[in-house]
Amino acid sequence: MAHKFAEIGFTDAVKSVQQTMGSRSAYARREVGSTGNVATDSRISLLLIDSPNRRRLKIFGRMHVIGTQDDAALAARLTLADYASAVERVMLIKVEAFDWNCPQHIPPVLPKTILPQLSPLTGSVDGCRTNRRHRKRRYSA
Repeated sequence: MAHKFAEIGFTDAVKSVQQTMGSRSAYARREVGSTGNVATDSRISLLLIDSPNRRRLKIFGRMHVIGTQDDAALAARLTLADYASAVERVMLIKVEAFDWNCPQHIPPVLPKTILPQLSPLTGSVDGCRTNRRHRKRRYSA
């Protein structure tokens, strides 16, 4: 299913950058495979990551697209009064399986309050960025 991910994610602009960086041929292999679409294959997989708590939930299910013309009442229930855009379609997912993953490969997220302790030269995130830019300018000449 990587080919479908590549088809969606690798826009012409992304492909151009991949070409420039020399990685296009490696990524092009991911685009080869049979075309996928919810109209012909309703299977779906979601990864929901809770970074602060280092938890990941995998959800497998079937997705059905419901147009607003097919169920106007459902679309109305999902419409937010203070949101400018209108609901165009609803993606209804029937969950068939889920699994909580091990946190081993989810990096911990550090709160902003701890960053000054990690930056002894400046004591602030903004200071680090400023110093990094300064070093870059100083050494690039």
